[in-house]
Amino acid sequence: SWVPARVVAQGLDQIKSARLSFDNQHVLVASNYNQVRVYNLEANDQPHTFAPHSGILNSAAFSPDGRAILTASNEGD
Repeated sequence: SWVPARVVAQGLDQIKSARLSFDNQHVLVASNYNQVRVYNLEANDQPHTFAPHSGILNSAAFSPDGRAILTASNEGD
């Protein structure tokens, strides 16, 4: 069954992409602020934030097994 989830992405008012993990437990958010955050949908705690990119972040995705995150940016431009 479908269950709605709400994620409040504070400070990420320019979201580039949002991806749901394959186990439906996490949301991966990439923003114009060159940050990637992972929100746990089961817990009401702070998201895990990864080190910012030096270039514009375009997107982020989970690997098929959910153990890695792939990001794409304009670093090096």
